[in-house]
Amino acid sequence: EVLNQTEQRLKKINEKKDELVLTPIQRLQGLDNVVSDLELAKDVYLWKKKFQNDTFLLVNDARRCVELSQILSRHPTCDLSTDIFEREYHPLYKYLQVRLLSNLRKLLRKIKYPSKEATDYLLDEVTDFSEENMMQASACVIWLIRLQTDNRNIQKESKGNLGNCTEKYVAITEICRPIVERITFHFVRESKERISSARIDRLPEWLLKYIRENILEGGPLKFVQETALLLGMEEIITFQFLNEIYDLVNFVLIKRQYFRHKKIVGPNSNPKLLCDAVEQLFTFDSQIRKSVNLKVYPKSLSQFHLAEDEELWNWFLAWQREWAISTLFDTEVSPETTPYRISPRAELFSALVHSIQCKAAMLESSAPYVANVGVPLCQDFLDAIHESSKDLRMLLQGSSIVELDKNLESWIELINGTHVVAI
Repeated sequence: EVLNQTEQRLKKINEKKDELVLTPIQRLQGLDNVVSDLELAKDVYLWKKKFQNDTFLLVNDARRCVELSQILSRHPTCDLSTDIFEREYHPLYKYLQVRLLSNLRKLLRKIKYPSKEATDYLLDEVTDFSEENMMQASACVIWLIRLQTDNRNIQKESKGNLGNCTEKYVAITEICRPIVERITFHFVRESKERISSARIDRLPEWLLKYIRENILEGGPLKFVQETALLLGMEEIITFQFLNEIYDLVNFVLIKRQYFRHKKIVGPNSNPKLLCDAVEQLFTFDSQIRKSVNLKVYPKSLSQFHLAEDEELWNWFLAWQREWAISTLFDTEVSPETTPYRISPRAELFSALVHSIQCKAAMLESSAPYVANVGVPLCQDFLDAIHESSKDLRMLLQGSSIVELDKNLESWIELINGTHVVAI
């Protein structure tokens, strides 16, 4: 069939030569395309011959698909490649994807994933990984990712439109499916018998704690990372998994309308509930970035729920500014101890600045937060230093020997305080 198509194309080139005056470059380009198609046809013929006597095992089909994808990648601009893709490669690829996904789903259900015992079992599988054993969940995941990666590469390199080359890895989506089902059961489907769904006031705390302890710390995240390590794709695979988890948290909070619930933001609600929830979001974001090393992270919970909600964001900035300044200056200071007020607060000021820096790092644009919270705090602290030094200069005039000793001690305290802040 390919030879017949090639002969027809050669005939058309010769016919065009008679009808039109073709330049040598145009003729060479036409012949080059024909040669490229012949090379592709030869590779596909050898590929079929190589696998014609193989038994119909899933692993053999997967190898056939991988080798054919490599052939197509070597001939991305051939006119014939689109035809081979549609007739040979794509049906085989979709068949394997369905079979492997079905196998993976059955295996995960059988071991009762994502329980701790199931995750430990999967981690043991990765240690003893064999690509031949399609009854291993890890093998199914690795083959699915490998096949989908090859498919993406073909779609990127091909000159034709062969589909979406940016779709999510279906294996990671499948690994997250049981997690979504479990989280939905515990935190979305309301039931008086399950306290996790009945207590809206504790939703962020319990939800994020559950995910930390059961999904992230030695759980499915570790299995995903170990599997990605075998493929040399730690960054992209881990990112997608974390992105799925973030999407899941966002889904739960939106579905339960947490930040619009009357018990949280209503006129008779306790403001501490909302403040604690916000701190939970920032803490979770920070812990993720400390425990997982990525170049790019998914959109943080604090960015999604605070910075992108104008009403909540304005409240948050006002609350943070008031909280930071009141935390630093809420202690009653008597006139006798006024000169000493900087040194004890220097360490507290440094801790507040560190907290502001950590929160700002979780936001896509930190400037509004720093301008509304960090800058006023620093200005008030500098004003306090100035007032203290002014008081000390006034006390220095006409001081007795005893008063001079106290004044010097106060200067030392002031200098030590500013030094602590400086470092």
